[in-house]
Amino acid sequence: MNSRNKRVGLQLLFIFMKVLAFSLLLFSFGCGLASYPYLYKPEVKGFSEKVLRSFYNTPINEINDSIIFLGFEVFYKIHDPREINSPVDDPNVLRTEAEDFLTESNILSGTISNNGYYRLFETVSGVIPDAITKPLVKIPEADRGSDFFITINLTDFHSPILYFPDTDRTGEFSVRRKVYTGAAVFEAKGFNIDDLEPADPDVPDSLSDMGNGDIVVVTFYVCTFGYTLDFLQPLYSEPEYIGQIEISF
Repeated sequence: MNSRNKRVGLQLLFIFMKVLAFSLLLFSFGCGLASYPYLYKPEVKGFSEKVLRSFYNTPINEINDSIIFLGFEVFYKIHDPREINSPVDDPNVLRTEAEDFLTESNILSGTISNNGYYRLFETVSGVIPDAITKPLVKIPEADRGSDFFITINLTDFHSPILYFPDTDRTGEFSVRRKVYTGAAVFEAKGFNIDDLEPADPDVPDSLSDMGNGDIVVVTFYVCTFGYTLDFLQPLYSEPEYIGQIEISF
């Protein structure tokens, strides 16, 4: 009887050791997941004018030692006028939709346009350079630990301006849509009514049915951009909705 109890005790001890080893293995994997390279999305602090879309550089990404934070990428979506009755003015709806489609994997695979999302590009003398560097908003290394506003000024829909910081606007430059008109031919366009043509890939087909008094809504989003420490893998944060403009015919 004592021998049997001893065997049972040894079996229970063996099972306990296996469970403990498995638990330690799960814990180690859990720690690994916590350190997975991750970028925090920028904050939106609001804006006083309808044509100003501002977001906030947060120092939290600079102190993350698993990534290299470089700046921000800005995206837009021109909404189908036939869907104007949908809640396009609800930030929560727009944010949720973008989180579903404007994802890191879709950006990297180049499939965000399947759902109507496109990147903004910097222009030099009104022209988008052939060689594109990322991110669109490059934060100087010395400023990455600072918190300041970055603003897209859409006072002139045809010629949007992006600048930072608000105090001296040293980082000011123009941004445009990159519209392909051929296999490898493109032109820089803004968001004025004359800039939107039904043949443009980022413009809904129903634009040709628009008449006087109709409105086209364009929404804007921003993602934090960086790399893994080995610079082999680009990283994007979740998108943040930063506002919209209404273009009247």
